[in-house]
Amino acid sequence: MSSGTVVPSAAQAESFTLTPGQQRTFELAERIIRVAPVVLIEGGIGLGKTLLLQRLQAALGGRIIGATDVLQAVEDHGTVTIDEAIRGVLLNAVRENDIVFMDDFDVLTLPTRMNQAYPRPMLLEALLREAYASIQSTGKKLVFAQMPAPPSQWASTSFESVAAQGVRIEIPLYREEDYSAIFAFYLSPDAAAKLDTDKIYRFTSKLTGYQLQNLCLVLGGGKRTVTTAEVLTCIEERILTSNLNVNEVEAVTFADLKGAEKLIEDLEINVLLPMQQIQKAQKLGLKPKRGVLLHGHPGTGKTSVGRALARQMKGKFFMIDGTFVTEPPQAFFKKVRDVFEAAKANSPAVIFIDDADVLFKTDHVYGLNRYLLTMLDGLESETIGDVCVMLTAMNVKDLPPALLRSGRVELWLETRLPNAATRKEIFLLYAKGLINQSSQVDYPEFTKLTDGFTPADLRRIVADAKAILMYDEEKGRTALDFGAYVMTAAKNLRQLKVSVAGALGYELPKSSDSFDAVNSSCDCG
Repeated sequence: MSSGTVVPSAAQAESFTLTPGQQRTFELAERIIRVAPVVLIEGGIGLGKTLLLQRLQAALGGRIIGATDVLQAVEDHGTVTIDEAIRGVLLNAVRENDIVFMDDFDVLTLPTRMNQAYPRPMLLEALLREAYASIQSTGKKLVFAQMPAPPSQWASTSFESVAAQGVRIEIPLYREEDYSAIFAFYLSPDAAAKLDTDKIYRFTSKLTGYQLQNLCLVLGGGKRTVTTAEVLTCIEERILTSNLNVNEVEAVTFADLKGAEKLIEDLEINVLLPMQQIQKAQKLGLKPKRGVLLHGHPGTGKTSVGRALARQMKGKFFMIDGTFVTEPPQAFFKKVRDVFEAAKANSPAVIFIDDADVLFKTDHVYGLNRYLLTMLDGLESETIGDVCVMLTAMNVKDLPPALLRSGRVELWLETRLPNAATRKEIFLLYAKGLINQSSQVDYPEFTKLTDGFTPADLRRIVADAKAILMYDEEKGRTALDFGAYVMTAAKNLRQLKVSVAGALGYELPKSSDSFDAVNSSCDCG
């Protein structure tokens, strides 16, 4: 969680009733431990691994050992290393107990697995073999609890061979019934019954037990009546975290995107409404499009769409852009991977990849296209199917063909140069408070001068007009009507564009004023 974290008391944790999902895992684990020599209980942070071990130990006997026991052994013996301490604590526990539960095994052994230069890489392997030999000869049991880990992380040890002799049990992700059970305990059964738990679960289904506990305590811990709206607001403000500070993002709303009405409508239909109206979408079997391409001429508002989305989605919006490109390239891919993991945890969510065509052509991060293909293909599963990846590009031809095939990037939205009427609207939006009915703006001439201009160009005209006004004031000249400065700025920018186009050998783009809408879309799914 972010700010406002409240730690539940030990008494609360001890008296907590298992959620339905945890209870089913407990019953399965209890049966399996009686017959299997090794059991591995896996689950993400906050799903109740330690709690399950405590309840299993209470039901079956034995001893739980964890980080505290290992660190105490290191402290008591001074020169003992982590792996030596694990060996001593684990083997002593096996000698004295029929069942040994080892909590956070992955955390304790992390230094020996992740450090390629670890001086004694085989010691942990020998420890596991010794422990397994001991339980084989005595009929005792070993139960490990840890985060799920790729098998490659255990390649340097015999952990896989030991675990293969037993059974893996995975604690399932929370369902709506688990949310209800936690609300009932930390708020009260009556308060929980008044909440629309299904709506809360659909809003964000990846909250951990820690987050749900702290959410309840921040909301008063059952000392007052809490509404569903309050719960959702608290989740949005205190739990969901984007990789952007929304307050630092330019305050752009969809209403500010003049001429983009069709584009916004398509976004709402295909992305936003399935994310925001979750219950209705679920009844209709709808999910947000997993891949969206926003393409068009530079300056036509692609990034502005991202800014507007960021302010609307808040903690469910994640940005990947050129600032991610770092030395060494491994750091880049770690940042990208972290964004995808965060989006999955906060789903439904949007991952916005700005200037994707530029990133794909960056030699320093070669391989991004293949990595992104893997990520997109992985978004089809039930648990992460509500993550939408939106890419912006100036030139579609610079994107990998495999990325654009049907089924990956399903929706194409094009930003076009604004027509005459829209250019006037955009200009008046940027010049708000500076232009009135008596201002000297020759709009027919203005629209001619600005033919082919982007919204970014129109914004620059207003900024340049302000700069000329300030210059006149500083020089003690009589200030003109702001409209006169606007016309001067428009002429100057037009002349600059003509000069640049001539020097670089291309023609200035022209707006297609025959189009009523500035944007068009194509559903390529």
